[in-house]
Amino acid sequence: MSHSLWLSVVLMGLLGAAQILFRTVSRLIIQVEAPRELIGRVMSVFLMDQGMRSVGSMVMGAFATIFGAALGLSLCSVASIGITTWTFYKLIGWPNGAGIDILNRPASKPESTL
Repeated sequence: MSHSLWLSVVLMGLLGAAQILFRTVSRLIIQVEAPRELIGRVMSVFLMDQGMRSVGSMVMGAFATIFGAALGLSLCSVASIGITTWTFYKLIGWPNGAGIDILNRPASKPESTL
């Protein structure tokens, strides 16, 4: 944790700007890449993080109250990374290497139409 007010203010401003940039670019990519007939469903799932932020704030507040700010933030970070990794592997199913073959497979050659 920083003991300098101005360093904290500058870093918070930079992190806020980076978050705005990330969210804008990620929304743009999702809207461009999603099929038109599914754009409403895709954006509704993407916007679920608005509600999840409130849940995360309550959990982080409880951890900070119990363990102190620095340790509470660290524990929340580790728990978040763990839960995200577990969910990713559970949904995608790559822990045993099943999906990696798709990435290593050579691209098929397009058939000639002549």
